[in-house]
Amino acid sequence: MKRSTVVAYFVIAICILHLSPFPFWRNYVIGFLGIYTVLDKNLLKKGKDLFSQSIFWIALIPFAIYLVSIIHSDLIQSGLKEIEFKISLLLFPIFLGVTALNKSNFKLISKAVVAAITVLPIIGFFIQLQVVYQTGDNGWLYNDNLVSFINKQAVYYGFFVNVALLFLIYLQETDSLKKRFYKLAAIFSLFVLLATQYLLASRTSLLLTGFLLGGYVVFLIMKRLNTKQAVALVLGSCIVLFSLFALFPKVVGRFNSITNLEYRYDNPNPINHYNGELKKENWNGLNTRLAIWNCAWEEVKAAPVFGYGLGDVQQQLVKNYKEKNFVLGLNSNYNTHNQYFDWLLMSGFTGLAALLLFVVLVLVYSVKQKNYLLAGFIFVFCLSCLTENLLNRDQGAVFVALIFSLLIYKKEESEVVQILK
Repeated sequence: MKRSTVVAYFVIAICILHLSPFPFWRNYVIGFLGIYTVLDKNLLKKGKDLFSQSIFWIALIPFAIYLVSIIHSDLIQSGLKEIEFKISLLLFPIFLGVTALNKSNFKLISKAVVAAITVLPIIGFFIQLQVVYQTGDNGWLYNDNLVSFINKQAVYYGFFVNVALLFLIYLQETDSLKKRFYKLAAIFSLFVLLATQYLLASRTSLLLTGFLLGGYVVFLIMKRLNTKQAVALVLGSCIVLFSLFALFPKVVGRFNSITNLEYRYDNPNPINHYNGELKKENWNGLNTRLAIWNCAWEEVKAAPVFGYGLGDVQQQLVKNYKEKNFVLGLNSNYNTHNQYFDWLLMSGFTGLAALLLFVVLVLVYSVKQKNYLLAGFIFVFCLSCLTENLLNRDQGAVFVALIFSLLIYKKEESEVVQILK
């Protein structure tokens, strides 16, 4: 078996274990992948070739910022603990850069990623149906409950779903679903992923899904479909959408709850829950974030150039919560719920500028290589970071590092180029 094929199976195993309730086994597989990489008899030559690629050094920018930010942390031990799971931002670009995955390997991984992200919510749905039967409360089918059996949060799984949709579009556009089985499986996955995203009820992820699929539908109408097919597609989409609204109305409450933008820091009330009565005096997902971001911004202004260091971010935020008597923030120990504010607190505008440079350089590289899947992934990642700290938890950082590393070394095939002409 070729080394690239073995590495492909390692990647699939890491992805599946990362999504499973047993992520600690994933770390062993990552270790085995590292050993397998080191034992490559052509390691020195491949390493030299890898180090000569500009994209490799660009890929290391986020980890480098985290590493440097530890130096000026007062709480260095806390910083070292934080960087433990961010080490994947260093390891995966090396492991996957040394072994070039060919076209068939990449498509195999893409299918496995879509399949894994599709199947798990189905299992979660049937597990939660038993709870609904016992309690009579169908709220157990929504949000974090749907993926609680794998210890994932809805906001992170919503991001995974959007990545799976990107892979599904890629497979469709590269003619990788020619066989009848794959076509039927793709249609099934699409419906399951849309239903999953809806039930997860993560507002940002839902909006991103709408944007992705809306853009793809427009592309199909302009490039592929005749009038009858376009009308059928739009009507079918509307039927699916309204069916979800009718069958699972609680999600609508997630959007209705964010109409109130006003807040008081000393408000002791809880956040409006999708499964409860919406009350104006309660906090909601939007004004909670506005309050957090205001606290974060005040701390940023006090150390705008280099920030406070990786280990001190949460301490500084909590300090501001105490000063303002932000009851909800203190009780819940909220982080910034925005990756960009987190980077500003950690490394100031210097670190944020480096992060934005990283994004620009990757986008330029993706356009030059005609690697539109990479560009799509960066787009989804950047927008998801507006309302969540994707890199601040193991479930986000490892997945982002793995998928990003896969995509930066992928060379776009000629058929994709022809499609976009």
